[in-house]
Amino acid sequence: MRSLSIFVCLAMLSGCVQQYNPPIRKLSINYLIVDGIIVNGQDSTVINLSRTQNITDSAFTPLAETGAICTIIGQYRDSYTLSEQPGGRYVISSLNLNNSESYQLQIVTTNGQKFLTDPFPVRQTPPVDSIHWQSNGQVISYYMNTHDPANNTKYYRWQYVATWQYHSIYPSELIYQNGMLSIRTPDQQVYNCWDSVQSTDILVGTSAGLSSDVIYEHPLFSDSLMVLVYPVNIQLILPEISQKYSVQYSVLVNQYAITEAAYNYWTNLRLNTEELGGLFSPEPSSQVSGNIHCITDTTQPVIGYITASTVRQKRIFVSFNDLFVGGGPPDPKIGCYEFPVFPDSINFYFSYQNLFTPVSYEFRIGGALSNILAAPTYCTDCRAMGGINVKPGYWP
Repeated sequence: MRSLSIFVCLAMLSGCVQQYNPPIRKLSINYLIVDGIIVNGQDSTVINLSRTQNITDSAFTPLAETGAICTIIGQYRDSYTLSEQPGGRYVISSLNLNNSESYQLQIVTTNGQKFLTDPFPVRQTPPVDSIHWQSNGQVISYYMNTHDPANNTKYYRWQYVATWQYHSIYPSELIYQNGMLSIRTPDQQVYNCWDSVQSTDILVGTSAGLSSDVIYEHPLFSDSLMVLVYPVNIQLILPEISQKYSVQYSVLVNQYAITEAAYNYWTNLRLNTEELGGLFSPEPSSQVSGNIHCITDTTQPVIGYITASTVRQKRIFVSFNDLFVGGGPPDPKIGCYEFPVFPDSINFYFSYQNLFTPVSYEFRIGGALSNILAAPTYCTDCRAMGGINVKPGYWP
């Protein structure tokens, strides 16, 4: 009887739970977002321009600001205009800025609005000393070390690019083109692919409170070595090694020297965006002000902070054998299968290249062709998993 009473109470309580959708007022905000670092030296400078969106907007892709004119202007009136590329990217390479001169970034949009940064210096960045990783078999974490013997830097910002090699489940020796089967050339291989991702977290650090300009064991990011859902949309498997760590993984770290004001901006922005939501999270600041202003409408907010410096880089590689000494779980094959295709069905199956891919010839005893071994494309063409089959020039 007591159990029945408890069940009735729980049922009544669950029936009282109602979904609450708080009213969100949709404002017509269209603020400019300026993101990038001006790089002095051989590397390219990329400035990304976009617009803010309402939280209720269904599209989560950035609203690129196109058609703008971006110009770097020195205090002695020397100037450098960036070239526009698709997606609101503005690029210039091999800048030779004067270290004793201050600069500003000017942006003129298609509607005639003009934006200008406060003057900023060109900082010199010390080398990255080392990058290393630690793993417990489930999670891998990356750390870095750097220092400035001259004690001039104090404030740092980092970005990274992660790249990994992976392969398809079955190697395809054949290719179907123009109604014909032929042997793949090395340039047509679809067994090995490479994919990459750029950092999105705000990574800054400072040695201002130390007696020497040293950054030691600064955390970059952590990543899971295992996955529950393999990155093929129809496969659901037991925990396996992540595709990213199945062959070889690389991290390239870009290090920049920034000003104290820039460090404070990025720190406050991180507190307001990345470290909210927990019981003990810091309270957000009311406003995070950058160094970019709209000079045609001083009441219009602008989001972003632009600095200029040289860039120093460091790359490391982590192989499967480094992570899993003695071997690890095999490549997952759940959801993948091979099947025979007879000569009179070749066009039927392989005309749909996004569905099926020829793998190899099978012959009878005596040398006569028996059939073609085939498999679903997501099991044989590594490009179906999002990467490209072109080996990067820096890859070992």
